[in-house]
Amino acid sequence: MHSSRTGSHDPVHLGVARRLLVAFALVLLTALTFAGAASAGGTSITGTATPYATISSAGPLEDIYVGNDLSCQIKREGTLELYSGYPGDCGTMVSYGGVLYTPDFEDHEGTGQEGELEESATPFDAKALVTPEEVEADPSAEHNQAYTPISQSPVTGTGSEADPLKVVTVVQAGVKVRITQTDSYVVGQDYYTVAIVTENLTGSPLEVELYRGQDCYLNGIDNGYGVEGTGECSTTENNEPAGYVEALVPSSSPASHYLETGYYSNWEAIGTRQPLSDSCDCSTYEDNADSVSWSLTLPSAGTQAVSVEHVFSLTGTIPAAPPAPPAAPTVSTGPSVSPAGPPTVGQPLTGAQGSYPGAESYSYQWMRCTTADPASCTAIAGATSTTYTPTAADAGDYLEFVVTATNSSGSVLAKATLVGPVASVATKTTAIVKVAPPAPCASARTETLHWLTKAGVRLASVSITLNRRTVRRLSGAARSAKISMVGLPAGKVTIKISGRTRSGKTYTNTRVYQLCRPVPTEASGTSLFLSHH
Repeated sequence: MHSSRTGSHDPVHLGVARRLLVAFALVLLTALTFAGAASAGGTSITGTATPYATISSAGPLEDIYVGNDLSCQIKREGTLELYSGYPGDCGTMVSYGGVLYTPDFEDHEGTGQEGELEESATPFDAKALVTPEEVEADPSAEHNQAYTPISQSPVTGTGSEADPLKVVTVVQAGVKVRITQTDSYVVGQDYYTVAIVTENLTGSPLEVELYRGQDCYLNGIDNGYGVEGTGECSTTENNEPAGYVEALVPSSSPASHYLETGYYSNWEAIGTRQPLSDSCDCSTYEDNADSVSWSLTLPSAGTQAVSVEHVFSLTGTIPAAPPAPPAAPTVSTGPSVSPAGPPTVGQPLTGAQGSYPGAESYSYQWMRCTTADPASCTAIAGATSTTYTPTAADAGDYLEFVVTATNSSGSVLAKATLVGPVASVATKTTAIVKVAPPAPCASARTETLHWLTKAGVRLASVSITLNRRTVRRLSGAARSAKISMVGLPAGKVTIKISGRTRSGKTYTNTRVYQLCRPVPTEASGTSLFLSHH
């Protein structure tokens, strides 16, 4: 059984010691760096409880609560394992640019009346927005901003190894990073797996610090020890003899760091936005917590995947680390476009995919760019294959072919060199001249000629010859002229109209008359083309 939202909660003991510690922190405001924020709680951003999905099963992890803000809570055999609500003080965090992006801990549902908010004991009083000006004014200060939830899937799967129960949650951290997290559980195991894909939304490499942290509430016991070399929380020092263990077990690659320490010190270490120290308070019995961190360099418009197992073991048994996620695809050879040279409207283009080691699938997109700067490019609707035929809408613009190579760990985007500008459709360099039909020779010896230019031809000058003798010179704007044939003998008369453009191109046409015949040789109103020479 699984559901997307709990309707009511069983009464659960959350540890009197924890609440006494929070109250005591109020007295020691000046002694603890984060005591004020931790004890008094932060500021609610939404004022309503954070939505969450619940992976429910026969257990032993009966309920795994996953907030749409990447927070978490576990119920094992009736006992909540993390302070303090639904979800609890547990989750995924990421930092870059001087800001730590976190779950919205202050808007989690409490364990009392449904919908009532539980005051978080974490020091992260996250804002809805941290401005660049705030970071610039004091780069070393705490700057915590809540994630923007994007989506959360329903719980799927049957709970088997081949088909685990699963929920996928997507959030955005500022404007540069998006995180897609998959929480999955195989029924019968005392751990569940969290796979995190961090995506760079910018066109340049980006360095981030990724964290997964949790409070330790050891099967209802609020205090515990650490374990040397792993940073897990245990009810016995260094888990000797084996006791109850809560642990974060990351995959061997990429490299990670760990920390087990006091509850507040754990969150304080994450708040520095630095790699964790690979240390534990192993022999100290205290209200403890643990975390892991990864220092990642995200490729331009690319991703990096990590995975970690959340362990809640009554026997102190730690499972093998999850397999390292496959590396996201890389670009060996980028895409290209053929034929070479500026394209023409109506002339098909073909995009060559290129080579991407590790890729399992590909997608394509043609872009229209108003300038030769790739920043001016926007996607052309429906242009998602390896071929594209430019249209009239592309004339004068540039085109770009983009390939996205993807596998289970993420994707990489590669762009071909822009081609362009796109030329318009080639047209005939002709103009139309309409010549009025001449009157019969017996009744009129002066003819009025009319012509019109079309197809965008602009004439600079016009000349008219009669039997190869120039009889008129006109401006390019002229559209008619009277030609006298008085005194010419009977017979054939050839009138030639010649137009010249500013670039030196010449367009001509002729009309033939037979003087003293009642009807001219050519039909009345014939439209003639000026041919380019």
